[in-house]
Amino acid sequence: MSFPLNDQWVSTIGKACLWAFIAPMLGRLLMRSLCSYLSAEAPWRSGRIIPFLPLTFKADKAGISRSARRAVAVARMFGAPLRVSYAELRAGIERVKVSQKALYTLANSLNRIAIAVASLFLVGATARSPTLDPEYVLVTVVGISFFFAGVVALKVADRESDTWIAREKDGPAFVACVNALSACGRCAQGRTGILEVEWHVAELARELGAFASNGGRFSNVGRKQDMSRHVAQVQKELLMMTGKLLEEGPAALSDVVERLAMVLDRMWEQRWLRLLDGLDCNEDESVSTTEREPQDKRDAWIVLGGALAAAIGLAVSGSAGVPLSAAVPAALVLMLGPATLWGSRRLGSSPSGLLQAMSGAFDGAASAGGANPTQAPPSQGSQGGTS
Repeated sequence: MSFPLNDQWVSTIGKACLWAFIAPMLGRLLMRSLCSYLSAEAPWRSGRIIPFLPLTFKADKAGISRSARRAVAVARMFGAPLRVSYAELRAGIERVKVSQKALYTLANSLNRIAIAVASLFLVGATARSPTLDPEYVLVTVVGISFFFAGVVALKVADRESDTWIAREKDGPAFVACVNALSACGRCAQGRTGILEVEWHVAELARELGAFASNGGRFSNVGRKQDMSRHVAQVQKELLMMTGKLLEEGPAALSDVVERLAMVLDRMWEQRWLRLLDGLDCNEDESVSTTEREPQDKRDAWIVLGGALAAAIGLAVSGSAGVPLSAAVPAALVLMLGPATLWGSRRLGSSPSGLLQAMSGAFDGAASAGGANPTQAPPSQGSQGGTS
């Protein structure tokens, strides 16, 4: 059966290729435009997901009032009264709760819209019975192209929503500090155990680390590094406090409450580089614990990819009959090269320095392998006979 390649099929193939190129770009452009508008308006800060609609989210005002009242009372009971008033604390918690609920709803809505559009076009493209007809082929290709446009829009929406959530990470840290103070009060009254206090303080440390590592409100990289160093020290201090609490019991609650009250006041005053006093800022402690996790994962993938490339290279060279003396150094370069280029800064060296050291080692091995180890050196007698 010959394929009827005529002018109509040529036109259909051309249109299909054009739509396959345009549709994903169009989906990306539309979603980026929508996300740029939402990022500029930031409707979630007023409890909305659509800027021009009066629909707003509500928070549990009774529960928020109890948390704020308990935090203020606990701080005063342990001799560390808060500088932030009860009304301000309650308003701050309510604002964080409402904005977080609206923000996560908006992020989920964008993702679901992109998934629904992609699924709709995919169903429309495959609903008809397949025929060898130019019109059917064009409609199918266009539908599948817009399906990929929805997938691209989904990726854009996911990335932008992650950026919005990262920019608002100071709010969850504020609420986590209030919850930790409330847990200290319940522990002092015997209504809960020390482990709950330890859990809430650890949650505060995690939220502070997430804000320092992913927060998008810093003016430059240097400011973000300053914040990361300070937060790393605050995390260390908080973990030391909970360790002391687990050793000494409720007698150490006063120190924990005093430090938590200081952190809460400093967060309310936006003193992000002075959350606690009396900290030794170590210059080597440049990133917080939550920022090291993606670095470690990246390094692991780099090493794994290098090892996979080395294994494939050895298999291919073996099947092609390449000698092992030449294949092994090349495999080592494939295995260590990516890790050298990407991870040498964490070893205190430059990529060029490590590459030079590796090449020197390979040259030394090649020169040693080039000499014949079974050949004995000339004897003194033979030297004397020739002289």
